[in-house]
Amino acid sequence: MSDETFAELMQSVKEGAKILHGKLPPASEFVYTHTDVKAIRENIGLSQQEFANLLCISKRTLEGWEQGQRKLTGPVRALLTIFKNAPEYAINALHGYQYL
Repeated sequence: MSDETFAELMQSVKEGAKILHGKLPPASEFVYTHTDVKAIRENIGLSQQEFANLLCISKRTLEGWEQGQRKLTGPVRALLTIFKNAPEYAINALHGYQYL
């Protein structure tokens, strides 16, 4: 690692410590709201297994999301937002209209 890169890294660590202790406001903040995966699935009218198949994930992963035991990543949140607001478009984009 170059001295310049190390100095930049140390500066970032010091800045992070100031933010952590409230001495410096963060440059940006991300606000995550709860995504009700079960409500989205039920609104579409699919069983857990059907929705898991549609998303190409295991039923166990879906159960973890619905029960709040597994965290949703950014891309998953985005996909579920599309399912919430326009499920027919999400289904068509993923698999065509075979699920409707």
